Amino acid sequence: MESLNLLENPRILIAYTTSNQEPFRSLEQRGALATWTKHFPAGCQIVSIQAQESSNFSILHSCSIAFEKLRWGKSGRFATILTRILGKPISLYRPKSELVDSSLILSIPEGLTFLGFKLLGSIDLMLQKDFDFLIYTNLSSYINAFRISEILVSVDPDLDFYAGKKLPSEVNAGISGSFIVLSRQTCKRVRDNYFRWNHAYLDDIALMRLMKKIKVMPTFLQSLEIRSNVEVRSIQREELLKYPHLKCGPQLSGSQRIDFLAMELLDEVLFPTSRNS
Repeated sequence: MESLNLLENPRILIAYTTSNQEPFRSLEQRGALATWTKHFPAGCQIVSIQAQESSNFSILHSCSIAFEKLRWGKSGRFATILTRILGKPISLYRPKSELVDSSLILSIPEGLTFLGFKLLGSIDLMLQKDFDFLIYTNLSSYINAFRISEILVSVDPDLDFYAGKKLPSEVNAGISGSFIVLSRQTCKRVRDNYFRWNHAYLDDIALMRLMKKIKVMPTFLQSLEIRSNVEVRSIQREELLKYPHLKCGPQLSGSQRIDFLAMELLDEVLFPTSRNS
């Protein structure tokens, strides 16, 4: 039996999706950039992933926006089927990418139809930089990188590891796009199976479907949903520190996203010394 390659200080790339469009830009400024991205262990790097408008698939982009709106109406099922048919041919497309400071810029339009490219782009970057693990998350998430590192010291990056927050639906037995953890080995297998990726599905569903095809089972990690600021105050700090991922949204005040308020409060509770220094 081969010995496991366990690392005392695993190298971790944490990639979160964002956008220059509102409300995402404001959420990033007051949420991720002001809170959890300031606290991480040695060997960890954090990057944002954003789209740079591209003429590629501009017609599909316009259609996908219309279809996304239709999905919530009476023609929802029909619109979903059309999106899947249109999304299939772009499976082999690899957008241009550029790492600018701590942002990975991809030559794709914004939109749910193209969200899978952000996950695939983060996998490419992780492999290029030879990290041991990839964490993929979003602007509604508070990530405790120290807790993640504690968990990953017992995981061999050269074995398959597909983990994170469980998708809410029992039908979709996979990992939510709000918190995905992939080992180097699993990232390599995704890269080798790009041709099987279906961009007609959202990033996490497309990944789940691919994992089923290559027979990689999910591992569900602890995740806590924060529904209000009051809830943060009602939980002991020691309990909060157990979670590698805390989902803070989407939370709305009228039509405005206020996920960052819970993230600010979490930061005060979890890292009081850092905020006061």
